[in-house]
Amino acid sequence: MVACCPDSNRARSGWSILAGVGLAFGFTLWCAWFSQADSGSEKPSGPGMTMAAKAFVQSLDESQRATALMAFDSPERTRWHFVPLQDKDRNPTRKGLRLEKMNDAQREMALALLKSGTSERGYDEARQIMSLETVLDDLEKAKANVRNPLWYFVSIFGEPGDEKGWGWRFEGHHLTLNVTLKGNQVVSATPSVFCSNPAVIKSGKKVGLATLPGTLSKAEALVESLSENQKGEARVKTLMAEVDQANAKAPAQPDEGIRWTALDDTQKKLLHQVLREYTGRLPGDVEAATWRRVTDSQDESLRFAFAREDQKPGRPVTYRVSGKGFLVQFLNVQSDAEGTPANHFHTALRRPSGDFTTTP
Repeated sequence: MVACCPDSNRARSGWSILAGVGLAFGFTLWCAWFSQADSGSEKPSGPGMTMAAKAFVQSLDESQRATALMAFDSPERTRWHFVPLQDKDRNPTRKGLRLEKMNDAQREMALALLKSGTSERGYDEARQIMSLETVLDDLEKAKANVRNPLWYFVSIFGEPGDEKGWGWRFEGHHLTLNVTLKGNQVVSATPSVFCSNPAVIKSGKKVGLATLPGTLSKAEALVESLSENQKGEARVKTLMAEVDQANAKAPAQPDEGIRWTALDDTQKKLLHQVLREYTGRLPGDVEAATWRRVTDSQDESLRFAFAREDQKPGRPVTYRVSGKGFLVQFLNVQSDAEGTPANHFHTALRRPSGDFTTTP
């Protein structure tokens, strides 16, 4: 179990700049709630999200609210991205209030909101992805894109706790979490995209650091367990398309790949391990709801498909796991910031019936 509040010493030092005892009390309540909610349990995560969102909103001044708060029916709610977004003058064009424009205490509350929508592992992976911006800033020579770990943006859609619907987004380069709620009930937690560049750092002070390694290694274990005939069923001819972004609809699920019913018991366990790399980023109760969609698919509808270019440097690979109500996508086709082939992961959990849905 992690500490109830991220970087709690900094958070305590920042309270002096907040106006009003009520706000501090509200955030304290959130910490108390979180301390009781083990990340692996199925305790409802929605109330913690609501409290964290309300505390964050209450901390903002008028100008910050104009940037961070949007209507629930705003088209921006479904206009998500995980690529860098900036204009020709290197100013950000991504919507929402970025961490760079918050004071220390507000930044802690923004991270508390992120923590409320992730498991302990998911939160750690998100923070590691954010820290890679510093690595990219050191490695990239062209400096075409701003690389700043504080260029992550928080958006609140609607009124936190509204029974008709509200949502929040935490987003920046290589990371986007989109959560939709009705009141305190989480009804959707997709699209959820976690990426890494470099996937494994090849030089410098952090050499050897791997981000999201299990998304590849566990899929490789599954592929290696397949017989030649099974590989023929699972393998598709060309690398799969990039994760589709900037809209609410997940891509169609092609009728391809090896079916669940064609796997033996060991291979089924390996496929479950692949899926847990994605669902395990979510809070316990949200993962449980997602996992029910997985188990509902354990028939002809659940498929695993992969494509790999074995003759190319780095062996670029993509794979997809699809079933009733969920879609997992993985791509490792790009070079990293130093030019190392296939060392750049894009991983996504989607909901084909509709990301951002207000229907559980």
